[in-house]
Amino acid sequence: MRSLKEAYRRRQRLRPDLYERGRERGLRTIREYDEVITAPYGGYGSAEEYYRASSAGPRLGALARPALVLAALDDPMVPADSVTRWPLPVSGLVQREMTSSGGHVGFVAPTSAPGRFWAAERVLAFLEPAAARADTDTRMAARA
Repeated sequence: MRSLKEAYRRRQRLRPDLYERGRERGLRTIREYDEVITAPYGGYGSAEEYYRASSAGPRLGALARPALVLAALDDPMVPADSVTRWPLPVSGLVQREMTSSGGHVGFVAPTSAPGRFWAAERVLAFLEPAAARADTDTRMAARA
């Protein structure tokens, strides 16, 4: 919450014409922050409306291509139940992986990728089979 409030104060100092001064005062939870700052500045009437509109969960069943959903059980901004409550499509195209730690889109761990975030490596590993299939399909089409 400290960093969210500071980010809001920074935006307010840069654009006082857009961001109301002091709006972040007294906010204690992410939900309160989203209700008072995220939703209104994002064009939503409430935090609930913002969550509903921005959630990918209801759209998972319509995916026609492989997808990977990565989340951490200790994410302070996206509760685990908001990720796990959506059933995965029976097609098997969507995989969901929940790690015990990683925070909010952090997935911090040793990796060969730049920085210390393993999510990039996991995504690349997930995409490798699809890239190999596409390469094979391209070669076969070129021969035909």
